[in-house]
Amino acid sequence: MLKDIIKHDIDHVFMNGEDFAELHIIDELEIPCVIDDETLKERQGTNELDVTDSTMLLFVPQKYLPKTKVKGEKMNIDGKIYTINTWTNNMGMAEITLQRGVSK
Repeated sequence: MLKDIIKHDIDHVFMNGEDFAELHIIDELEIPCVIDDETLKERQGTNELDVTDSTMLLFVPQKYLPKTKVKGEKMNIDGKIYTINTWTNNMGMAEITLQRGVSK
């Protein structure tokens, strides 16, 4: 039951285009997601490993992404290439930190 409530909240609250989410092109797919600069800045202030160099924190429902990627892989967001620093799946939501301008 709790899983159903969380799934409902992801789809109807957090990913609601009128409140939080916006459509972005991620690896050639138009996907509702949230780019959260404020939370990223808060985490960077704690010197959290792999987050201090990140330039974007992205929240995306996992069901919209074709696969989970790992640190160092590339992701194209709105025509710009980013390198993945972290990727965490939390109850159906992918939380991804990315860095721009890294070639590895």
